Amino acid sequence: MLSFLARMGSPKAIGIHLTGSEAHACLVTTTPFGSVVLANQSEALDLERPQDAVRRLISGLSNRRKLPVTIGLPVEQMFFTTRPMQVGGGEASPRVLLREALFTANAPIEDLTVDVVKLQLGRHKLASIVSCKKKLIERLASCREALDLPVLRVEPSPCALVRRALKIDRKYRRTNVVCRLFLSTTHVLAVLTAKGQPLLWRQTHLPRGDEASPILAAVRSLTTISEQSGLDLQPEVVVIHGRSDLSRLLDIDWMREQIGLPFQWLNSPAMDDGEVAIGLAEGCLDDDETSFDLAKGFGAHRSLWQSFPWREAAVNVAMIAAMLAFVAFRLILVSDANASASIRNDQRSMASQTMEELQAEKQDLTLRVAAIKKFLDGRIVWTNYEREIASVLPDGIFLTSLQGTSEFGSKGKSKGNKKLVLTCAMSTPQPGMIPYELDRLLNRLRTHPTLNRDFPVIEPAGLKQYKSADENETLAMFTLMFLPKGAKKAK
Repeated sequence: MLSFLARMGSPKAIGIHLTGSEAHACLVTTTPFGSVVLANQSEALDLERPQDAVRRLISGLSNRRKLPVTIGLPVEQMFFTTRPMQVGGGEASPRVLLREALFTANAPIEDLTVDVVKLQLGRHKLASIVSCKKKLIERLASCREALDLPVLRVEPSPCALVRRALKIDRKYRRTNVVCRLFLSTTHVLAVLTAKGQPLLWRQTHLPRGDEASPILAAVRSLTTISEQSGLDLQPEVVVIHGRSDLSRLLDIDWMREQIGLPFQWLNSPAMDDGEVAIGLAEGCLDDDETSFDLAKGFGAHRSLWQSFPWREAAVNVAMIAAMLAFVAFRLILVSDANASASIRNDQRSMASQTMEELQAEKQDLTLRVAAIKKFLDGRIVWTNYEREIASVLPDGIFLTSLQGTSEFGSKGKSKGNKKLVLTCAMSTPQPGMIPYELDRLLNRLRTHPTLNRDFPVIEPAGLKQYKSADENETLAMFTLMFLPKGAKKAK
């Protein structure tokens, strides 16, 4: 299911993690059910020309479509700290904040790229500062122009691990300060976070056989450094990620006693190149504005396709569809309730009438029906006769006139004086001969059910022949009289 959704045009991004000798990349797409890794690739890394490995990775994963890219730098290649901001220092530039953090005015910060993320934690106003060599960022930023990338971001790799941890571990997302430790086979990375934002981090070696000591030392080191930095923020919980095999080998109760804080061990995300690359790509897909971007000043831009809030639009469309379905369901329920109420009202109105009223209403309706029936029984609908007679006329005979008579008395009763007179015309082959069509017409009329019902007696009244104007044809005019049963024949 996730693989199917991933190939339906969902937004995609590439995350690249640079280590000492290797660059690892992941192609990640986002779906409503989470992120999906579509491809992985690794390349050898030359520290003097890291852009070459990055270009090969991007070209191998993006194919023809240009995708946004986030590059993660390892801890040893950057400087990072978090300091409380002085009153009135909210508008200070990143370089000024970096110089204050270094406690020197002679540091060559012109050769460094700096980015600052500001955080409001209760009454504390904090500034997280990250910097690295400008030459490294310039080399990486050259990939954007060479490959025409819509977005290229550069951020510290610990930020990607924290982002992955927040997606997996949602229990402490709202906790103010959390100490997270990410383990690998050789190192432990300790990160002090506040509401998901990294404040401080330290990376130390993890010796085999004595893993508990560096873990405890990393927690204590972060606590000490935060006090020396003036943060006055103590972790509320300790969460270890990765190397779940150690949780069965180490004395967890002893470690919990030494730490003195709530303690939890999760299997992922470990301090792994793949996890870091996935976290980098997710940051680009989520468009996390609170994350660092050391390539911010090198012309990185975002296309309209990348800037459009697809996820928010999908959520809004889903909410509108759900609301429409709910309104339609409620409309059906209200319509059914209205119909039921109408039926009950009709039943109540009928039940509220007395028997005398119902008998009076019945008698009135009976009289009306009898009057209408009496009127219709003596009435002849001449239009029906016109239609029926026209349907039985043979070819060559034309109806020229139709005259019907049905007399009614003063009270609407028929007197019985009814008759129907038809006048027809036809052509004859020779003068003095009666065409056989006349006999055919008389046979059809005598057997017609409608005529037999009201006018069973048919009498020819006369036959006259005329010459046409050009004297090439002889026309015969004849009259047929229809009388009811028992009527006196016309003389």
